[in-house]
Parts: sequence; C-alpha cells; structure tokens
Amino acid sequence: MKLYQIEQQFGVDELKLVEKQEPKPGHRQVLIKIKAVSVNYRDMLMVSGKYNPKLRLPLIPFSDGAGEVVEIGQGVTRWKPGDRVMSAFFQ
Repeated sequence: MKLYQIEQQFGVDELKLVEKQEPKPGHRQVLIKIKAVSVNYRDMLMVSGKYNPKLRLPLIPFSDGAGEVVEIGQGVTRWKPGDRVMSAFFQ
C-alpha cells in the first residue's frame, strides 16, 4: 500500500510517499481502504512539529478520511466488508 508520512523530521517538504506492506487487522480491528483524505489545521500543526514536537517519527499525519472496510479482525461484530466509514478523532 502507498501512504504519505513524515519520516525523520518535521516540515511540509518532509512528507514522503512510501510503500509499505498491507497490514492485517487484529482483534477488534478493521482494515479500511482509504478513498479520500483532507489536510485539516491539526494535521498541518503535526506536519510542522507544532502540535507536539515530541511525537515519534515516522508519522502519518492525516486524521480526516473516508473509505471502505475491506477486512475485519476477530471479535468485530458491528462492521462488515463493504461498509463505508469515516474517521472521527473527536466523537
């Protein structure tokens, strides 16, 4: 899978497109194929290192997104493959 992350230091120019192995969902987790993301103010603070400069890198800064459940882990009962979902860090 392809993703953008901050690898070794903060800054917009440090966002890198990288290839990683697709993860497997663990107990009570779902795997989501992301269809769309946006960069919000919090994300820009994270990228610039102003949100918390002690965050461990590498870091994937995007917190707003929408996609589709493609696989579920053991213990998942609320979601099924094909369900459309979105992220919400303040519920």
